[in-house]
Amino acid sequence: MRFLLVLIMIVLFIGCTDESRSYKVLTESGYTDIQFTEHSYVDCGNNDFYHTGFRARDYRGKPIFGTVCCGLFSNGCAILER
Repeated sequence: MRFLLVLIMIVLFIGCTDESRSYKVLTESGYTDIQFTEHSYVDCGNNDFYHTGFRARDYRGKPIFGTVCCGLFSNGCAILER
């Protein structure tokens, strides 16, 4: 029973995305044509709660793939390009 509870907690915490917050971060950074992809499991650090995968165009029009990493209680987010 304890194992099942731990497994459910891990799945809930690993699979979090925040598309509205990520969209705001990306548009403020000059990205356009933003499309969100699946959750990105390994791109962010341990302190980041939200891991939102995306594809977009940068300010030069170049296609970019990446992840927006945001903390749970902090206002800061980071954009990691792949």
